[in-house]
Amino acid sequence: MDVGPDAGSLTLSPGLACKALTSRRSPTTKDAQVEERMLTTEVVLAAIKRANGNLTQAARILELTRSKLRRIMKKLGIKIEGE
Repeated sequence: MDVGPDAGSLTLSPGLACKALTSRRSPTTKDAQVEERMLTTEVVLAAIKRANGNLTQAARILELTRSKLRRIMKKLGIKIEGE
């Protein structure tokens, strides 16, 4: 599984990550939307890397259900080998 070289260096705050990932609020500018998507992708990949590819553990790190994590991954286009 390759989640990128910097994914493990991101410090996660599970409560903040969960809030950001489940927020229904949309950024108002295109640049803000792109930035939020990139940040969300980094947070998800860092959690997956920290959990050694175990999505159940990654979801726990992010304080999400596994199914919610899978939906976010699908929306972001994140695919993990073997899934």
